[in-house]
Amino acid sequence: MEVFPSNSIHIRYTDINLLTVEGEKITYIYVLKNPFSNEIFYIGKTIQHDRRLRDHIQDARLDRYSTPEMRKYIRDILALGSKPRFEVVYTVKPDQKWWDVERDFIREYRKKYKLFNVCDGGFGGASYNRLSEKGMLKLQKRFSKAVLCYDAKTGEFIQEYISAREAARQLNLFSNQVTQVCKGKFAHTGGFIFRYKKKYAKNKIAPAKGRGKKILQYDLNGNLLREWPNPYQVKKELKIHDTSVLRCCKGEQKTSYGFVWKFA
Repeated sequence: MEVFPSNSIHIRYTDINLLTVEGEKITYIYVLKNPFSNEIFYIGKTIQHDRRLRDHIQDARLDRYSTPEMRKYIRDILALGSKPRFEVVYTVKPDQKWWDVERDFIREYRKKYKLFNVCDGGFGGASYNRLSEKGMLKLQKRFSKAVLCYDAKTGEFIQEYISAREAARQLNLFSNQVTQVCKGKFAHTGGFIFRYKKKYAKNKIAPAKGRGKKILQYDLNGNLLREWPNPYQVKKELKIHDTSVLRCCKGEQKTSYGFVWKFA
């Protein structure tokens, strides 16, 4: 069965790394299959295709999230010495609505397979499929922690978002990185500092430490290629994650994106 949502682009699984290297945040629509019958039993979306199956398996083992029926189904597959098959079937462009694409797939595959999806797609709640985009955001706001966004260089307040996920979506970041900054585990990400609204006000805060440090970029032979004024400029011009560059500067990893990086 082929499904062709009007606002999506088709992609082969082998093409995925080409898209992620370009630095764009891509949403992947995927299916889980029974390895023995090859029947599809779940359809979902993710921005981390390389770990989503692992998360499903972990949730089943710890008996959390999803539905009890789906968790048992996955555990039964594991008990037989196998694991579900994970296949990316479509990618959604960054400027398009992934929830519409997910709904298209769920609606079509329900005609042929018994799916464990509890709703028709969207943000994962049974009532979302009956709401407009405005209604979905309203419901998301009710059950999410509001996040405040600040400029990492100056500490100036920029904007309030209804959740870490919404901040990541609008700023083209990963939601888990936004959450880690809110919790204080990361100093900043993407040139921004994030804080949970309950603990902070919309006033200026202290800028992120290390933002002013110059960065030296070397090739793998040790030749100096360029001096950068700060990690954010590296991210902005090269469209790469500055957190990886900073780990290299701190000696936590040897290279990042094919280069050696050091603090000046």
